[in-house]
Amino acid sequence: MNEKIRTVVSSESEVAGLRENIKLHLEASQKIEVIGFSTTEIAAIRQQIVRKKPDFLLVDHPLFHSENLPELIGFIRKVKKHTPNTEIIIRGPKLVDDETKRLLEAGVFAYINEQVSNELLGPAIETILQKGSIANPMVTIAPREVDWL
Repeated sequence: MNEKIRTVVSSESEVAGLRENIKLHLEASQKIEVIGFSTTEIAAIRQQIVRKKPDFLLVDHPLFHSENLPELIGFIRKVKKHTPNTEIIIRGPKLVDDETKRLLEAGVFAYINEQVSNELLGPAIETILQKGSIANPMVTIAPREVDWL
């Protein structure tokens, strides 16, 4: 695949420069192109996905906590219902194995611990999409076939 991987970044944080910093580091890989940004609201994500048709959605969710797991799973299912061809990668706080498993079962392609810095985010995602796996204990990937790069 010679085309760039088209990406929408969804983030609750509107801290000045944070989204642009994520974009800068994702696009440093030369294989990922950030084509849009949204909040983590379903309507905002749906609008970006329908309009831009990304290959994957990166949800940067640093405020997520285990208590919010049912809400996040509902969010994932809604996104997958409306855009089944868009893969979802979430970056958030460390979860227990059962919680991560539930997210993957809901449709998440990969869960990346928030301790993976912006600088390492692009290479980690590129490796995930290229190989379908990564040797990093801070990343969990759903067991399925991939054909991205």
